[in-house]
Amino acid sequence: MNRLSDSHSHGKLDIEPELYRFWLDALMKAVAQHDPKFAPQLDRVWRTVMGKGIAAISGGYTRSVA
Repeated sequence: MNRLSDSHSHGKLDIEPELYRFWLDALMKAVAQHDPKFAPQLDRVWRTVMGKGIAAISGGYTRSVA
């Protein structure tokens, strides 16, 4: 996670933390389209788990700014 956080930071790829919600929405749309067992409860679980990773990555957005 530290490597992802660093590579996505302002000083590198410059992926603004606000954009991750769009990425997660697109990911969930793809999962819903391709998983026949997809259900609202599964959506919540994915969002909870992915949200933790997103928080870790976006938390380092300004860390590498020199």
